[in-house]
Amino acid sequence: MIIVKTSSDNFDVLEKICNQVIGKKLAACANIIPNCFSYFYWEGKIQKNQEYLVFIKTLKINEKKIYKIIKKYHNYDIPEILTLKLENIENDYMKWASGEIN
Repeated sequence: MIIVKTSSDNFDVLEKICNQVIGKKLAACANIIPNCFSYFYWEGKIQKNQEYLVFIKTLKINEKKIYKIIKKYHNYDIPEILTLKLENIENDYMKWASGEIN
C-alpha cells in the first residue's frame, strides 16, 4: 500500500480528485486535511499559501492512474504530487483497503 499526497488552496478541486479516485475504485480512502500553511519559493520570492492536504490510500498498481487524475483536475501549474511508501500496515485495515480497490 502507498499514500499519494497532494495539496491545493481550492477545496473543491481536491474534492473532485477524491471523488474521481474513490469513484473509479482506484483508492480505498482519501483524507482532505484543512488549514495547512505552505511556504515555497515561486516567481522569485517566498510565497505563503493556506492549503488543504490530501492523502490518498491506494495500491502501487494505481499510482500512475491517480497521478494522471490529479494532473487533469488540479488548479496549480505544477502541483505537488508525491508517493509515500508504507512499511507497516495493520492487517485488518490492509484487508479492508485491498478489497475496496480495483
